[in-house]
Amino acid sequence: MTETTTATVPAPRDEQAPEAQPGHGGRLIAALESTWAAIKANHADVPDVVMITGTQKQHGGDRWGHYGADHWAVPEEDKGRRAPELFIAGEAIAKGGRWVLEVLLHEASHGVAHTRGIKDCSGDGNRYHNKRFVAIAEELGLQGPKESVKTHGWAFCSMPSATAARYAEVIEELDTARLPYRGIPAVTVPEDEDQENGEDGAEDGEEKPKKKRAGRRLGVICQCVTPEGKPRRRLQLTPKSLEDGPIICGNCREEFTPEEPDEDDDE
Repeated sequence: MTETTTATVPAPRDEQAPEAQPGHGGRLIAALESTWAAIKANHADVPDVVMITGTQKQHGGDRWGHYGADHWAVPEEDKGRRAPELFIAGEAIAKGGRWVLEVLLHEASHGVAHTRGIKDCSGDGNRYHNKRFVAIAEELGLQGPKESVKTHGWAFCSMPSATAARYAEVIEELDTARLPYRGIPAVTVPEDEDQENGEDGAEDGEEKPKKKRAGRRLGVICQCVTPEGKPRRRLQLTPKSLEDGPIICGNCREEFTPEEPDEDDDE
């Protein structure tokens, strides 16, 4: 006689399965999209975008952000409809919520110009920002620069305190989200600070050795230029300072890069 075995089906559990948590990339994009939505809520002509991120180093030069009209096809919507691309550099996240918001407001200004059919940039790679761009940027809460620069025109708008206060909750959410970012915030090493923690390598009672400069200094320049095309800002840095991460100019928002050495520079 064969014994019959009956399988026991477990009773359904009352509690729900834990919700899947987004990965680091998902958290980052969700936070950026939430910030973009806050800007859209205040300005109707800011378009929907496909939000992406990546390295600051792009073809044609470093950049914090980029707005590209009609870069993405949207298959599930109307046939032939395309959506703009909004890129923000992963290195920008390390600079904090206020900087991220400023970059997004800048790119949102390009988005509004596209929505309204306004030509806001021209020149090589559309780098030169004209005064029509400034007018839209100021509408969105940025402050236009006092003067233009040779290659980028009126691009370098800044965010005043009043706009930061208006978006204070958004900035705080970005700062407290502990989002992943690329690189590390750059710190300039003072020229005469070559010893760590005050140690000089001498025993008590011995003559302390003279401090030496830790390696050669390199001249670096940013992308700010005078109307005559000459660089406005120049720094002296150690090679290690450059290797540790990009040094960013607070005016033009571009990276300081080594200047071309003079032919008679033997150091």
